[in-house]
Amino acid sequence: MLTNVDDMRTSDSKGRISSQALILTVTNLIISLIGLLSSMLLSRYRTLDEYGTYSQVIMVTELVSTVLLMGLPQTVGYFLSRAENEEEKKRFFTLYSILSTLVTAVIGICLFLATPLIVAYFNNPYITAFSYVFAVYPWSSIMINTLSSVLVVYGRSGKLACFTLIHSLTTLLTVILTVALSVEFERYVLIYIITTAVFAVVAFTLCALRVGGFSLSGKMGSLLREVFAYAIPLGLASSVGSVNIQLDKLFIGTMFSTEEYALYMNASRALPITALATALTSVLLPKLVVLLKKEKNEDAVTLWGSSIKMSYIVLCALVGGIIVFAPDAMSLLYSEKYVTEASVAVFRIYAVTMLFSVTYFGIVLNSKGRTDLIFISALASLLTNCVGNFVFYHLLGFIGPAVSTLLVTALIALLQLFATSKVTGVRLSKIFPFWDLARYTLEVGAACGVLAIVKYTLLKDAQGTTSILISLAMGLALCLGYWLLKKRALAESFSHLNEFKEVSDDEEKKNS
Repeated sequence: MLTNVDDMRTSDSKGRISSQALILTVTNLIISLIGLLSSMLLSRYRTLDEYGTYSQVIMVTELVSTVLLMGLPQTVGYFLSRAENEEEKKRFFTLYSILSTLVTAVIGICLFLATPLIVAYFNNPYITAFSYVFAVYPWSSIMINTLSSVLVVYGRSGKLACFTLIHSLTTLLTVILTVALSVEFERYVLIYIITTAVFAVVAFTLCALRVGGFSLSGKMGSLLREVFAYAIPLGLASSVGSVNIQLDKLFIGTMFSTEEYALYMNASRALPITALATALTSVLLPKLVVLLKKEKNEDAVTLWGSSIKMSYIVLCALVGGIIVFAPDAMSLLYSEKYVTEASVAVFRIYAVTMLFSVTYFGIVLNSKGRTDLIFISALASLLTNCVGNFVFYHLLGFIGPAVSTLLVTALIALLQLFATSKVTGVRLSKIFPFWDLARYTLEVGAACGVLAIVKYTLLKDAQGTTSILISLAMGLALCLGYWLLKKRALAESFSHLNEFKEVSDDEEKKNS
């Protein structure tokens, strides 16, 4: 998260932070929808074994890459932002390019050689057919992500939006053509990896052109030490967080079949319904940094609370609809073959977990520079989730890891709120709008109860497409109705956020 803050500061200095945040949020929402559509097509037209194997290969590659890169990708925004001249930027980018290429090459070779171990872990010999992915995908992935950081630093969110949209649409087109032409799954994966590699080369070229080329002048040794000093702590926290996010899938992968892994993978997939929360968090981060630096702790947490209430009103209604109409939602998204009693239960549990995406609970700690507390909470989350996965698996079976994820997510959020209270000196009841969110939850819950009775008693005979259309109509009515009911609360929160912007502008004028 520190990298994001630094990127935001750079953008803020140019007076474009809000517009950049909104551009990136809208872009990310579109990309998420395109990615979801790709997953929908693959889920429908590929077997559970094929889709499960593909998911296992990508998950292992991304997880190992995150752990072994040790925070290197997060250094881009920080070092490019703090560079005093173009020569320093070129020196850093040269060092970064060398390091990232060497590390991803090692990752690729190690994963390729470890293919037999990965096959044994998942008990899935089919993984062998895709072992080349391990060698190519790590470098491709990091270079595409690097372009995002570079363009944000230089305030080129529009160009980033164009690149990412073209990349996502190309990926979707690849899926559509392979499905339409009945291309074998192995050939589809090969085409996908080649396409990704091509975009990675383009991304690297654009980065080099944006930075202005390469330079080996100056004290590269001291710069290397600075990069490691910054990257390693972030890498540790990022690694712990990544392992924790994938822990339930790693557990399911070794305890159940590839087909069951495919069911769990799609049931636990994050849905693109947190765009508002992401936008508000992005815009809020630099403003909280300013307030907390001036020791205006109560103003900071009040502003944060307004953003939380606005996000939760929108998110709670969406999650409520997903929970009530979960079987039809899964059927619409991934096809009927993914709808089982266990997978629907996992889908509903993860829908509840998405409520904790209403905000970034470590935002104040991050803004105060207390990344040590964020790392401790991440480590505590991982250790607790390890125990929780084991315990709840034996108690509940297939849905156990999902229950563990939900409980640990709630626990760590609460711990970060306690830590925020201690760091800021503000009472916990003032930091987080518990009662308002509880009231919103009860209101949506009551409405969902009525809809559930209607759907599963009066309309229980509806099947297939008819059932899905009924669920869509009722879900849309729930969301629009609740948002209209809460338009005053939404307007008040929005007004408070705007008031802060006006005050900030006035202060800046006085200071200038």
